Amino acid sequence: MEPIASSWWRWIQEDSSGLQAIFTAGAVLVAALYAWLTRQLASQARRQADVTREVFESSHRPWLNIFLKGDAHYTSANHFSATCSVKNYGNVPAVAVTWALRIEGGDGTSVER
Repeated sequence: MEPIASSWWRWIQEDSSGLQAIFTAGAVLVAALYAWLTRQLASQARRQADVTREVFESSHRPWLNIFLKGDAHYTSANHFSATCSVKNYGNVPAVAVTWALRIEGGDGTSVER
């Protein structure tokens, strides 16, 4: 009876082209798996970068609160006066670029400026 190692060695030598095909197919499958995993990793890295950017933007923006000081006077549809103050609660200075005012009356009327 011949040893197992010599019978394996003979089988490998006789069927080397079949083994090459098997190992090549296995290598292709492993490469395809790595390509898919790399694509998934890149997708998650992109998503994480987007979330990080959103968190940074939301934590580094001015948050303003408008306080009405004293009484407001509404004398007609075209005349309203009030004294207000604006306080910034954000981490960066607020720069007023534009603003809009809408006043709604109890009777459903509204004025926008």
